[in-house]
Formats: sequence, C-alpha cells, structure tokens
Amino acid sequence: MSTENIVKNLRVLWRTDRIIADIRMRHLLVSLGLRAFAALIAAFGLLMLELSAYFALVQICHFRRGYSWRAQLRDCNDSVCDRGEAANRA
Repeated sequence: MSTENIVKNLRVLWRTDRIIADIRMRHLLVSLGLRAFAALIAAFGLLMLELSAYFALVQICHFRRGYSWRAQLRDCNDSVCDRGEAANRA
C-alpha cells in the first residue's frame, strides 16, 4: 500500500465520521426541540390547572364583601376540610 492510498482512505474515513457526527447532532437537536415543546405544553397545562383550582375555590368559598382576606381564607379552608372529613366518613 502506498502512502497516497493510506491518506485517501483516512480522508474517506474522516469524511464519513463527520457525516455520522452531523446526523447525530441533527437527531439530538430535534429531540431537544421536541422535549422543550413538551415541557412548554406541560407548563401551560399546570398553569391552567392552578387557574381552574383558584376559580373552583372562589366558587366554594362564596367570597362576600366586608370580609377580610384572612377571614375568607379561613372560611375557605374550613369548607374544604369539612368536605374532606365528610368524604372520609362515607
């Protein structure tokens, strides 16, 4: 084998290695993008869950004018705890 053939084979090997690395990098970036999109959807879902829980608690507690926020929070906590105890008794 001549040195020219060895150099030629090394160049082909280096080029194929670069192609494989490029394919792996593209796959990694696509996978990372999909995971980031899924995390964004999960964060949005968690935000909507918290918002719906807030509105559900507002309806349960029947907030009235004239109450302080501490009294409203205490009433809300009492109503939620009462419902939990009733479910445990059944």
